[in-house]
Amino acid sequence: MAINDSATGGAIRDRRKAQGLSQEALAREANCSLSMLRLLEGGYRPGESDVLERLEMILTNDVRPDGESGRDVATGYGGRRCAEA
Repeated sequence: MAINDSATGGAIRDRRKAQGLSQEALAREANCSLSMLRLLEGGYRPGESDVLERLEMILTNDVRPDGESGRDVATGYGGRRCAEA
């Protein structure tokens, strides 16, 4: 199921910024492309439920998609590579 809601995108952006994450770091950690994250945050692209679930997990629990908690202090992300759209 896809969700296209500018409020959802705004909430993703606000939580990302509150945690001090860049779009690049969040996209890597969520295993999505940077362009997809930018479009999601702007409310221009519907989010697939699996991507939204990964983003929610990262932004609310500070848990990486691989199940390990915490972030790499040096890079600010879990080190996962982005899947190209």
